[in-house]
Amino acid sequence: PIIFPIYDNGKFKGYVTRTTDKKIEKIRKYLYNKGFARIDTLGGDYKSKVVTVTEGYLDALKLKQFGLKHVVALFGWKATRQQIEKLRKCGVETIISALDTDSYGRKGTDYLKNFFEVIEFQFPKGVKDPGDLTKRQFDIAYRRTKKLYRSRRNS
Repeated sequence: PIIFPIYDNGKFKGYVTRTTDKKIEKIRKYLYNKGFARIDTLGGDYKSKVVTVTEGYLDALKLKQFGLKHVVALFGWKATRQQIEKLRKCGVETIISALDTDSYGRKGTDYLKNFFEVIEFQFPKGVKDPGDLTKRQFDIAYRRTKKLYRSRRNS
């Protein structure tokens, strides 16, 4: 397995393990350390007015790899009340939703709209989540997302 430390705004919260075994992956792809609590953890950095949100921790790491600074993982498709409060307490006003493009990701994005201004990440057709993006696809999608963000700001 591959093991990654989880940091919530710089504070160590635990580990996530990603299996590389196809048989185990059918049952469970991720395993967290004993005592890890998704309910009040945001994996990443969110000390900004604009934060990009993903479902999975590896999705957040992929966006960081591409150069985004303020990215967090929810560890699921729907933000918890505690996660939302943490974001609001840090002054987050706008969410760039890079949740999965499936029905759950859309529900999660719609839910976030109850609490924040939400801009949907402009995924290319056929891409399910940030983990599936190539650098070229990311560059194009991020440019489109920034353009959408600017147009909403100016209206």
